[in-house]
Amino acid sequence: MIEQIVQDLVADGGKFILAILCASLVGWERERLDKAAGLRTHILICVGACLFTVVGTKYITPVNQGELLRVFQGIITGVGFVGAGAIIRQGGFVRGLTTAAGVWVIAAIGLAIGAGEYTLALFCTVLMFFIMHFVGHLPARIKRKDD
Repeated sequence: MIEQIVQDLVADGGKFILAILCASLVGWERERLDKAAGLRTHILICVGACLFTVVGTKYITPVNQGELLRVFQGIITGVGFVGAGAIIRQGGFVRGLTTAAGVWVIAAIGLAIGAGEYTLALFCTVLMFFIMHFVGHLPARIKRKDD
């Protein structure tokens, strides 16, 4: 019994550590830019999605495999509401769309980690960091070149 608890703790604990590391990379970038969803928010969302997925997978049997899809749907829907709270309309401008999209993607990364898709999660984390860090500056650079 103790051995099983230790094995579960090591296996599941590694997932949560990876979720924290992945979310920290992206969350740090957002925190650095003083965005609404920063380091803590990204970590909490990623770890939460990972936790729901880990718990969901523990109760799936061959008879009720479709239930895991409900877990995924619940995560996606719930995070959509969190992201919607970040979107603000100010006059003719809409702010917070990138933050909302980032929160949605970081939840998907947590879901992937919880499901054991580590390579996919790491690849998407690096891709997300690249997009958040470098692609945001492209419109200004393109506009300057056009002038």
